[in-house]
Amino acid sequence: MSPRLLRILIRMPPPKSIFAYNDFRLFLKDHFAERKARKRSFSHRFVLAKMGISSSGFLGNIISGRRDLPGSHVSSLAQALGLAPKAARYFEVLVAFNQAKSVSQKTRLFQELVALKPSDLKILEGMQLRLFSTWYFVAIRELVFFFPLRDEYDTLAKKLVPPIKPQEARVAIENLLEMGLLERDGKGFLRQSQAVLSTGDQVRSVHAASYQRATMDLAKEAIDRVEHFDRDITTLTLTLSDASLRAAIEEIRQLRKKLLQLAVAEPRPERVFQCNLQLFPLSRK
Repeated sequence: MSPRLLRILIRMPPPKSIFAYNDFRLFLKDHFAERKARKRSFSHRFVLAKMGISSSGFLGNIISGRRDLPGSHVSSLAQALGLAPKAARYFEVLVAFNQAKSVSQKTRLFQELVALKPSDLKILEGMQLRLFSTWYFVAIRELVFFFPLRDEYDTLAKKLVPPIKPQEARVAIENLLEMGLLERDGKGFLRQSQAVLSTGDQVRSVHAASYQRATMDLAKEAIDRVEHFDRDITTLTLTLSDASLRAAIEEIRQLRKKLLQLAVAEPRPERVFQCNLQLFPLSRK
């Protein structure tokens, strides 16, 4: 082996662990690229031969998202890739998670994925699961921005609409502090930290779906609970083409940005508000 080739192999980073992925297609894409860089003979055709599949485009269509990976081939693909037992199980659950259709399925499978991850990779995703597990965690974090609090859990619990129990307020503060989303200043007052959570779209979608359901329930209750001059709840039923739908979605995105800019520029915030913007079909094509 030449000294130059030896240097190249030494500098080549180790393959990324499957446990760092929340998208099995991205894992397959990266895995094939990394393995092929080490051994040219490792290819789609090589793996398909080990699986006993003759269709040369089988894996390409799956990695590109043009088709799903059939459940009957998940285990054989994991074996053909040479995944260790725990990694193979993670791959099987990951495929099921990515291809699940309902929120309840995705939530259950995501919890299993987190349980399978090594401890150092569980922290961020476990934090998000807690953050979006109930509506008032996020509300409390925003409330602290302008409402000075130390440990007045009774006051905090009554400040929310609808009110929660003091013990729930205590647990929320403890979790937000542990997650690094709140911190205490020199006088013990709570304040927002600069912590930012960032994950892939698949992870966000699982947590967001549960959170959105909870806030939609709050919106229904607000019709009776909140005076009309303190809320704006309106509905539209529209007829749109695909092109108009895309334009409407872009208008909603721009409105979200404007509302966020309005909140950021607010010099004296007085209350926390929830704004849900929803657009969904009521008929099939």
